[in-house]
Amino acid sequence: MDDTTIINVRCPCCQHVLEIHVEEERVLSFRKGLHLKEDRGVGEDSLGAAVRNKKDADKRADDAFTAAQKDLKNSSKRLDDLFQQAKDKAAKEKPKPDPLGGGHRWD
Repeated sequence: MDDTTIINVRCPCCQHVLEIHVEEERVLSFRKGLHLKEDRGVGEDSLGAAVRNKKDADKRADDAFTAAQKDLKNSSKRLDDLFQQAKDKAAKEKPKPDPLGGGHRWD
C-alpha cells in the first residue's frame, strides 16, 4: 500500500482522525483524539504534541465539570425559588369547598 494513497482527516467537531484510502474510497481506521503527526507545532516533537493534547483535554474536562457544577447550583436555586413561590401562593389562597362534601380541596 502506497503512503500517498492514504490520508488522515480530522473531524472538526469531535477531533477524531479518519484514516482514508483514497484509491479504494474507504475508511481504513479511526482514532479518537488528535493525530500527533499532523498536530505537531513548528519545532515540536510527537511527545510534546501528546503532552499539549493531554493538557488541553484536561482543561476541557475541568471546564466542563465547573460548568456542570454551576448549572447544578443554579438549578437548585431555581427549584428552591419555585418551591417558595408555590408555598407563598398556597398560604395566600383559601381552600375551596369540596363539591362532594369531603372537606376542602386545593386547585
